[in-house]
Amino acid sequence: MTADDATNKVDLAAAALPRWLAALSRFVRLWLRLLCALDVRGEENATLQPPYILVTNHLSWLDVVIMFALLHHKTAIFTAEKWQNHPLMRPLFRRLGHAIFVQRGEIDRRALQAALDWLQQGGALGIAPEGTRSPAHALQAGKEGTAYLARRAGVPILPVAGWGQEKAVAAWRHGRRPAIHVRYGTPFRLPEPVTKQRAAQLQEDTEMIMLHLAALLPPAYQGVYGGKA
Repeated sequence: MTADDATNKVDLAAAALPRWLAALSRFVRLWLRLLCALDVRGEENATLQPPYILVTNHLSWLDVVIMFALLHHKTAIFTAEKWQNHPLMRPLFRRLGHAIFVQRGEIDRRALQAALDWLQQGGALGIAPEGTRSPAHALQAGKEGTAYLARRAGVPILPVAGWGQEKAVAAWRHGRRPAIHVRYGTPFRLPEPVTKQRAAQLQEDTEMIMLHLAALLPPAYQGVYGGKA
């Protein structure tokens, strides 16, 4: 086993949410409600049991805080490799979930395999299919890694979209309480393949995933998927 493989080794207690972590999640949610007008709808869809993939849009660094506050299961996330040896962030990511360190800008097969292992052992996996924060604050084209994992693992997908968090810091600076909206969609599974061409199938699957996210967002946030949802 290489050093990288050991770093991304799967925790067999994948789905378990320890009591201390659940309490911390509730505490963060309380603070969010104090600092923001937090509007959450459709959370009954989060009763889905692992394994599953939670997909979300990516507008702000606050996305991770909001998702943590709404945590229902111990959820693995992809984390930039630059944090792998950081003395503070590495243990923080490890304690609060399960960090899968990934090399950005390329297909990281070790990270994909670690995510697949996590799902196959019963864990929940959180992914922003766009890969990076949207500078335009609207959906960018989704990357195909999410579709690949969902099809290989055969797990359902839970879409969760949020907006308003990209305006939060500016609102706080002016002493205002920002409105942050979160919408849970209905869990779904990718349909049976309609083509034997893998590349074409991944494109279709990715389009389906992104359209489920777009359907949860106001038109101004739908970006490249506007008018399609």
